[in-house]
Amino acid sequence: MNKQPWTNGWALPCLAAGLLLAGPRLAMVLAAPAHPRPFLMPPAEKARLLERIRSNEAARKQYEAIKARADHGSPGDAALVYALEGGQRYADAVRKSLLEKVRYRAPRLEEDIVAGGHREGNMDFYWDTAEVRWFDLVYPALSPEDRGTIETFYRKLGRYWRDSLNRWTTTPNLVFPIH
Repeated sequence: MNKQPWTNGWALPCLAAGLLLAGPRLAMVLAAPAHPRPFLMPPAEKARLLERIRSNEAARKQYEAIKARADHGSPGDAALVYALEGGQRYADAVRKSLLEKVRYRAPRLEEDIVAGGHREGNMDFYWDTAEVRWFDLVYPALSPEDRGTIETFYRKLGRYWRDSLNRWTTTPNLVFPIH
């Protein structure tokens, strides 16, 4: 009699049970980012961009214009400059802008949630997503408290988008000329 479980017909059921039990954890491991934050600026991409700025006159001029806008208070440009070369003043400018937006929008988001979802005329929450990219690019420079404040707001906003959009109906007889 063979006493090895993998040779007596139990291998496939054991493998299936193991995958079923480990599946969600395995999926999380496989979905984990390949590098730390910022997710939108992997080390290889950062190196590629810096080399391009160094070696290409047009790219250097474009980056100088981005940096000038960052120096004049553009938080999106400041986030990119911080991601490429660091500099606490750039991170601080983005931090200030993000926290101002969260403080301004959080009460309005709560009002919309209490009202049951999307209210006419309140489209701010649907199209302004650039700040999430800024957050990612300056994440390493933010304090844990600021990270928590900003991330909590954007997670709540994401759930709000999902829930609101799930309630919207589509026009079933909407016909496009190409169909």
